Amino acid sequence: MQTMNPEFRAQTLSALRAGTINLNCGAVCAWGWVNERARMRAFDAAGDWESLALRVAQVGYQKDLAYYYLGRAAEGLGYREAALAYYGDSYTLATGSQPGAQCRQIAGDCMGVDLLAVLPVKLKLNTGNAASGVNRISMKQGQNADSAQSRESSLPAPLATQAQDG
Repeated sequence: MQTMNPEFRAQTLSALRAGTINLNCGAVCAWGWVNERARMRAFDAAGDWESLALRVAQVGYQKDLAYYYLGRAAEGLGYREAALAYYGDSYTLATGSQPGAQCRQIAGDCMGVDLLAVLPVKLKLNTGNAASGVNRISMKQGQNADSAQSRESSLPAPLATQAQDG
């Protein structure tokens, strides 16, 4: 797990704003995720967006719920395009076949969030219409994954507005 220091904080918050946080840690970060997920849920519930983003990035675990939390943090801080990118990443993992990346594979691991219900609303997906951001996870492994052009071309529809955001 990444050490929290002022440089990490500044870099992480800048990357959050840009939509470029890449969670690429697999099984070796699973224990850190298990230890920190209740704290992340509490940050989300409290609207402590900076702390949420910093904790998710610090753990670095590539999980659908982790990208969802980055989307929540970005949305809460007003970074609309970044939020859409992270929600797209979350949707890609939630609906994909990558082992270990789906929180619903483990009872209670989604921490009460129904990603398959929430993400289409966040992304305004229509039935049968794949999210534009769906390929961002695989794109991140390429050389130009974080270029502004590739990110802009993968942005889904605008965020849905909800009377109550849970």
